Amino acid sequence: MKYILPTFLLILFGISHRMMAQSVVKKPISRYINVTNKSHIFPTLTADGMYMIFMSNYTSTGHFELVYSHKSGPESWEEAKHFELFYKKRLDFFGSHNVSYDGQRLVFASQRANGIGKFDIWFSKKQGNGWSNPINPGKPLNSMGNEGNPCLSPDNNTIYFMRCSSMDINEKSGCKIFMATRKRDDYWNDPIELPAYINEGNCVTPRIMIDNQALVYASDKAGGKGKLDLYLTRYENGLWSKPVPYEFLNTEKNDEYISVPARGDVVYYHEKYKGQFNIFKALIPESLQPKDVRMLTGQISLPPGLTPEDLMMLAYDAENQEVISKATFNSKDNSYFINLAGGKVYDFSIFPKKPGYTYYAEMLDLSNLEKSEKTETDIILERAGFGSEMVLRSIVFEPQSSQLSDLSEIGMRRLSRFMQNNRNATLEIGVYMDTVKMDSIPRPELTETTVDTLFQNIPVSALIENQADTDSLDIYAQKQAAKDSLLLAGFHFLQQDSALWDMYKLNYTYHNDRTQKQADAIVEKLIKMGAPKENLIPVGYGDVYQKNFANMDRPYWVAVKIR
Repeated sequence: MKYILPTFLLILFGISHRMMAQSVVKKPISRYINVTNKSHIFPTLTADGMYMIFMSNYTSTGHFELVYSHKSGPESWEEAKHFELFYKKRLDFFGSHNVSYDGQRLVFASQRANGIGKFDIWFSKKQGNGWSNPINPGKPLNSMGNEGNPCLSPDNNTIYFMRCSSMDINEKSGCKIFMATRKRDDYWNDPIELPAYINEGNCVTPRIMIDNQALVYASDKAGGKGKLDLYLTRYENGLWSKPVPYEFLNTEKNDEYISVPARGDVVYYHEKYKGQFNIFKALIPESLQPKDVRMLTGQISLPPGLTPEDLMMLAYDAENQEVISKATFNSKDNSYFINLAGGKVYDFSIFPKKPGYTYYAEMLDLSNLEKSEKTETDIILERAGFGSEMVLRSIVFEPQSSQLSDLSEIGMRRLSRFMQNNRNATLEIGVYMDTVKMDSIPRPELTETTVDTLFQNIPVSALIENQADTDSLDIYAQKQAAKDSLLLAGFHFLQQDSALWDMYKLNYTYHNDRTQKQADAIVEKLIKMGAPKENLIPVGYGDVYQKNFANMDRPYWVAVKIR
């Protein structure tokens, strides 16, 4: 029996594991994409899942061409359309085209003329309903060898790709995964090879997920199910995790090209179906999903003299003050776009480099983000002048306190820089709150105390009943009883003579209005950072406001007005 139990458990585990794998929902997508008796492969989608580029041989020539489609409903897509004169089938690496999350860039590998090496990475940008002529970013991103199957990070500031010892139009070998960060515009820093424990075997086709941490790639390393298998690694705390297999999707054949929109719970890929390749989608097991993200988007209204190139659109980790991501700007409709993964508190701002303009800033606590979501906030930047006002939700305080939180450090530096850029401006630092609460009984949230002094003069004769008919002992007893009653009521005696008692009483009111102390704390911090005291006016407004900017986490807000 001692051998039967482990064997039984092993069999049971194997059965449950297969059942779990089989329980993952996989199905082909719309027939407008998967046209019968034709093959459709290499899907790549934007973050919102509404735009897809793929390869199809449902063409006039019967050869594979690059096509695209827009989603028209929850499960439906428009009929695919061809990219006109874009795909060079004798020059572009088959399957390498990949669209950025914001849908504004297309990256691919090609051996077109005027390249650096053999296969290079090329970029194209969205122009109206079409795409610009591709450009080659040159060295150091491209080398004298082969680069292919690129993928841009959600903020378009990091690129992941494979660098291979051998490539032709259809095949690649001796490949390793590299990454590079953007220097500026179309220029990139030196690529960095990912660690050896990731680059085992022939490693190809990296795909960074929407959280900018989870990376899925394919490798033929030993121990897999078949030829190329998919693996997941995560970048956390400065290190890449040990890769784990994408078990639910891996097969005995090549598993390589996938696309995961921002929701993070569905993957698009292709597989054989009724003799042809179709594009499928499948639910991703929770343990393999990227972190939930909040997608921030909206339009930016710019005043004359200010251009998108003048803006710094950055998201910091508010705790360690490191830049996490940069927002992208779409000049077509003046919109911005940034994704922030759950599990952190962020300081996000849009700050003009030029002096003389207002800025936008807010604190986003995504520590307990439970699902991916999208928020749209339109932002108006103005010329900074008399009467200009900025609500700075990136400046926060410790709970139920007037002490600035350490999370406000970036926000305070930014405000200090604004003062340096606008040296002649006098700033009113106003702090507001949602509701001022008061009570005569102390409570934990009522941290502030107001003391009023009530003075009172009481004739002794008013304390004694029927004084003319009362003996001296009874008069004394009544006076003593009155005195005890007044002491019990909180009165203190200043003077007690035979005819008049002078008294006072302290009335305590407990409340939560810390706005003046909070405004003072901001000004004190700015002065320590070098701001001139005479240019700062702290004002605590309590709950007197025209518009409420409070939220559940912070029932107060800071507004800066130029006087």
